[in-house]
Amino acid sequence: MDNIIKRYNTLDNSIFFHHTVSGVSENDRIYGPESHAQFEILYLLSDGIEYVIEGEHYNVNRGDAIVVLPHEIHTIIRKGGYNYERLVIVFDVDSLYNLVSDKSEILELFTEKVKGKRVIPKSVIDASPLKDVFSSIMNDVLPDKYCGFSFASKIFNLAIELDKLLSSTTVELLTPTSVDPLTIQAIKYIEKHLTDELNLSEIAKCLFVSKSTLCHKFKSNMNMTVNQYYTTKKIKLAEELIKNGVTANEACFRVGYTSYLTFYYNYKRIIGQPPSQTKK
Repeated sequence: MDNIIKRYNTLDNSIFFHHTVSGVSENDRIYGPESHAQFEILYLLSDGIEYVIEGEHYNVNRGDAIVVLPHEIHTIIRKGGYNYERLVIVFDVDSLYNLVSDKSEILELFTEKVKGKRVIPKSVIDASPLKDVFSSIMNDVLPDKYCGFSFASKIFNLAIELDKLLSSTTVELLTPTSVDPLTIQAIKYIEKHLTDELNLSEIAKCLFVSKSTLCHKFKSNMNMTVNQYYTTKKIKLAEELIKNGVTANEACFRVGYTSYLTFYYNYKRIIGQPPSQTKK
């Protein structure tokens, strides 16, 4: 059962925060797969977590932090016998520009630097200002209904400190505990041909493996099927296009659908609302 200690979001939902504790479970539990249109930063306050991001598996523990890029598909595997306490911050970099327009270049660089640098170990966080920033966000968060400059400024400070840390050539970040080459190859192939009409047979043929081998490897590593991954990525791309002013009909065909009915069904199922309700 989840115990939400603190929860906050801005009125425009551009920044979301929660500090939550889930009780001990006897068996392993899987959260996800899921993805967001925003950055997600997870600061762990308990042990026994395996985090999977786009096919890369990381064993993470108390004091580690994970940075997930927009639209990256990730899964949390919570080991049995542990509680699960975490600080979760989801934010849109663009939403911070109005507050710090003179430093927008820093935020753009931050976006680029995060790529391929996913997990920051406790030892690095404890030796940097990040620990104090996390503590400030966790302990001094504003009331739920308050939409203010102060909280957004804390998120900006978090981005700045992460930017400084990721710029360092001496910082050692956690490396994946396991990566399945076939799964990574499939992900790269799908990303490259995301707006094409792909099918499982074609992907398997291009990767020189059988469909059954590809299905088994991908599902065991990603906790979702190849088709689920491909469809989710297409719909997330369409969502981004619509938010940037593209009509739903145009977005449908831009991401490679030939049937608007199929696109509409998948969009509503994955996003949770029809394309017409996505805010630009």
